[in-house]
This record gives sequence, C-alpha cells and structure tokens, in this order.
Amino acid sequence: MFLIFDNTREVIRAEKVLKAAQIKAIVKPLPRELSAECGMCLYVDSAREEVQAALEVHHIEYRVGV
Repeated sequence: MFLIFDNTREVIRAEKVLKAAQIKAIVKPLPRELSAECGMCLYVDSAREEVQAALEVHHIEYRVGV
C-alpha cells in the first residue's frame, strides 16, 4: 500500500517512525494515478492497522493509495 503525505518532510518523518516500529517502509516516487504536493510517498507491505497505530502516536497525517 502507498502512504501519501502533503510534503517531503512528513514522508521522511513517517519513514523514521515506521522503521523505529520495525515496519519496512520504502520511499518511492508517487505513481501518476495518485496525486500529492511533494511527488513522494512511502510503500509499506504491513497490516494497515499496524501502520496506522505507529503513525497516530506521532500525529502524522497521511492518505492511503492502493
């Protein structure tokens, strides 16, 4: 699943949080069919609930793209 953020700073911040929670997160260019301001996203292959819990603790907002 792709996690979409409003800016590059949030992408990097979320990547650090997820890696600290031992959730593999890969920074990738945003696919053309999805849209965002910064053009970057995170790809994660973990349970949605696990990712949501890790990011909510740090008040990181995101959207999910498939």
